[in-house]
Amino acid sequence: MGRHVSWVHGNALTVESPENIEDRGRHFGWGTDLVILPGKGSWFHIPLPVPATVNEQSVFLKRTFLLFETEGNAFLKQVHIYDGNRVLQEFNNLPGVSGNFTAQVVNANTFVLSTPQKVRRGISLSFFIQGTLPQPPERPTENRLVVPAAGAEYLVGSSVLVDLAERFDSLIRG
Repeated sequence: MGRHVSWVHGNALTVESPENIEDRGRHFGWGTDLVILPGKGSWFHIPLPVPATVNEQSVFLKRTFLLFETEGNAFLKQVHIYDGNRVLQEFNNLPGVSGNFTAQVVNANTFVLSTPQKVRRGISLSFFIQGTLPQPPERPTENRLVVPAAGAEYLVGSSVLVDLAERFDSLIRG
């Protein structure tokens, strides 16, 4: 059984509700930088690279990573992971995740599937960022979102081997 990790650049990010974004956001060589209008929110989507097969073996999605930063009053509220049009897992009602998670993979920007899922089409990481209402004039803030990259970890092998490896990992972790 093998392991495959891949990343996609943040400038691949798309916005579902561009009317809720100030100046429609900007893509740069280093990623995407945008400001969410006060009191608004939007879903964002980013495709994750995935091999269809590796050495004629199946590929299973284990977890996804979102390198992001929020400033002001913006926060991550939901993450949904898709394989084509099929929802693999939803992470709803997140506890208002905000801050700078652009430098490394940590629990706050890692979304582990409860069970690795066989990839059948293409993987997408969709997430909802909420911007809160503006602060008083003496404390102006922007609901800023920066996304330099997103990625995923895949397991390669038969479903039996992937299941055994996951059980072994969970025993080791306690």
